[in-house]
Amino acid sequence: MQGVTTPKSEIVDVPARPCLILSAKVSMPEMPAFLRGAYGKLYGYAGPRTAPRECFARYRSWTEDSCEVEAGVITKDLLEVGEGEIRADKLGGHRALHAMHRGPYAQIGPVYEAIQNEMKSKELKAAGPPYEIYYNDPNQVLESELLTGVYWPIE
Repeated sequence: MQGVTTPKSEIVDVPARPCLILSAKVSMPEMPAFLRGAYGKLYGYAGPRTAPRECFARYRSWTEDSCEVEAGVITKDLLEVGEGEIRADKLGGHRALHAMHRGPYAQIGPVYEAIQNEMKSKELKAAGPPYEIYYNDPNQVLESELLTGVYWPIE
C-alpha cells in the first residue's frame, strides 16, 4: 500500500508529558540523519527511563532550505540533566488539531495541508509549533506501515 494518509483532523487535549530534547538547525537533506543521531543519543542518555517507543520532532521554524527542529523522546518522569546539548522539557499540556498519517514520512504533506485548512475554516489560531509523534520504528516496519501523529497546538 502506497502512503495512505488520513487527513481528517480532530481537536484533542494533549496531556503534558516529560521528555528529553536535542535542538538543531539543519538543512532538509540533513534532517533524517540528524533525527536518527539525536534519538540514539537521547535513548542512550535516558536508558530505561523512556516511555516505550515514543519519540517526536517539533518544528520551531522552517523554510524550503532549512529547519529549526527539536528531536525528543518521552520519558517516564522529568529527568535532571546537566550542562550540555540534552535538555529536559515537557511536550503537550494544550489543545491541538491532530491527524494521523500512515506511510512514508516524505508523503506527510497532505496531513499538514488538511490541518492548516481546518484551522483556517474553523478560524483556529496556532498556539505553538507543530510536532510529529512517531508510533513505530522505521527499522522494524515497512515504510508503508509507518504511523505518525501530527499535532498542531491551538488556542
